[in-house]
Amino acid sequence: MPKVDAVKMSSAALLHNAKAARKATDATWSVSNRAPVFCKITKKSTKDGKTKKFYRKARLLNSHAVNIAASGAAMRAAALLEEDCRLLRVDAKKESSRAPLLPTVSKGARALLEQFLCALAQEAAYKAHAVREGAGKSQRVNSGHMQLGWAATTQSVFGGSAPVSDQMIVAASAPARKAAKPAAPRKPRAKKASGADDEEGFAEPVEGSRDDLLPEQD
Repeated sequence: MPKVDAVKMSSAALLHNAKAARKATDATWSVSNRAPVFCKITKKSTKDGKTKKFYRKARLLNSHAVNIAASGAAMRAAALLEEDCRLLRVDAKKESSRAPLLPTVSKGARALLEQFLCALAQEAAYKAHAVREGAGKSQRVNSGHMQLGWAATTQSVFGGSAPVSDQMIVAASAPARKAAKPAAPRKPRAKKASGADDEEGFAEPVEGSRDDLLPEQD
């Protein structure tokens, strides 16, 4: 680090440390494709009788997917900057339609991104398995368990950096139940008079014959 005065020494030390750490990180991840934990090593004999190692990296993302993500990130950044210029009434320069910005992604950055996505997927699968065990109704992890697992993982990983939660659950309050009215006392049932019709509408039987109903003759 070049010599600086005492006033600028602290800021210069911070910049130097950040630059050195960034270079060391890039150098470490640039050779990660040859690490045994990230690749498969095979040994083959050459024509001259020597043994040579061949490294086959276990890749999670192909180059096409990485390029698409990098292009989308650049387009998003350009749109945000253009919107900021519009709000501040500054003339913003637009991208070239023939050659839009396509950032390059180094091998180390790709390896770091792959390991992050792999760890994120493993955490989501672990939480989904925990949800399945807590539910106790299914023997396998289904789509509902995975949705809950991804929601919990996203909240735990990205929740600290988000200003607000990405999901808000609002439940309607249950309507208040009205108090039941007390039942009115039942009136006693009146007794029927003798000879009155019963419940079926027939009179009680009376002893006698048909001749008793004829008028008397002098």
